[in-house]
Amino acid sequence: MGGFEKSDNDTDRIAWAKICGQCDAAHRSLRRGSASDWYEVLCVHLRHSRHVRLWFANQVLFAHPHRLVQYLLECPTTEVRSAFAKIVVFLVHASARDGPCSPLYSTPALASDGAYAALLSDPTATLSDHLLLAVLSLCNKEVSEHGRHLAQYFGFFYMYACYGVAERLQLLRLNVLGTLMLVALDEGPGPPIKYQYADLSKLYQLVSLLVRCCDVSSKTHSCLANAVPLPNPHMGDQLCQEYLMPIQPQVAACLYNKTSYVKKVIEDASGAEETLRLLQFCSWENPQFSSAVLGELLWQVAYTYTYELRPFVDLLLAVLLLEDSWQAHRIHNALRGIPDDREGLFDTIQRSKGHYQKRAYQCVKCLVALFDSCPAAAHMLHTSGELKRKWAAAVDWLNDELERVRGPFPSPSLFSHLVKRKTCKECLMAELNAC
Repeated sequence: MGGFEKSDNDTDRIAWAKICGQCDAAHRSLRRGSASDWYEVLCVHLRHSRHVRLWFANQVLFAHPHRLVQYLLECPTTEVRSAFAKIVVFLVHASARDGPCSPLYSTPALASDGAYAALLSDPTATLSDHLLLAVLSLCNKEVSEHGRHLAQYFGFFYMYACYGVAERLQLLRLNVLGTLMLVALDEGPGPPIKYQYADLSKLYQLVSLLVRCCDVSSKTHSCLANAVPLPNPHMGDQLCQEYLMPIQPQVAACLYNKTSYVKKVIEDASGAEETLRLLQFCSWENPQFSSAVLGELLWQVAYTYTYELRPFVDLLLAVLLLEDSWQAHRIHNALRGIPDDREGLFDTIQRSKGHYQKRAYQCVKCLVALFDSCPAAAHMLHTSGELKRKWAAAVDWLNDELERVRGPFPSPSLFSHLVKRKTCKECLMAELNAC
């Protein structure tokens, strides 16, 4: 232990940890109190003693590798899974500064894992590193077989990343980001996830958080000749104000070389704030990524069910409002369409007037917000006769719908709620009159 001597307090703490570790937390009959109370009790001891942390990791976790699977993936009780994840996250965090360490126990499954095998031969690896890769190694098999409870599993890594910059750098160094992105695409180290309705929301949040800590300037260039790309205002968060490392090749390949991950995250997590931040960050000064995002969002706006439409419209508007050198190109493609690929918003409005009025209305509402808050979009509208005509037709259609609802015998309509508040029509007419 590097000369570290065990004190009486350490002995007491190990005794408590042993009691807690030997209790079967998955069965309420063998424990007292809530699982969160057990988390509080254990963390008191894990916080203050390196010896206790080492003992707990070796004797409770590494000596019984099935426990990670049992309490993170198999346990049917959400409270227990969450509390166990918090305990291990705290242990990983607290042991990060304990210095180099090798676990006393290993299993054939861990030893056969390439990343973990490399870590075993690394003399600088910490107990924290070993714990993280032990949890990550569950992607080799167990994550595929236990897809019902993945929120706590992926939440484990997201919870750890939220501790701070050092933790995020550690996750990046251990290639957690690249591995989990491949898991989301069913291209990971193990078989595809078998459960059809697997919850990957925490995985998407983690990917967004870690990607925004990486320098992607190698993937950006300005629309203006010989100009330097504008600095990305969407990087990091309150805890991370500087890039931690250049984006890793495997991660860059998933994000930029193919569109499968972008399409999946837009389809599965369109309403998540972290999805918006990821799209804004990666679209900045990157015309190829912007085009992929725009194409997917225009398709969703044109064809998704109308009751699921709002998040895609909000994402589209946010991407169009990005004020980089490529903004005008994105707006042009959104209004007119991407040649031989996607129809524009005006085309979607025209096609949806007859039978999908709600879709047309959402598109018009999106354009109102765009023209009202984006000078580049307003200038494009004011200087194009074709766009003026299409905009006038959209406003006339909405005006006709409003007048129809106000008729002597109005029928129920999705526009009926606009009769009591004229703001939408007034806003539309003001925009039209300004052209």
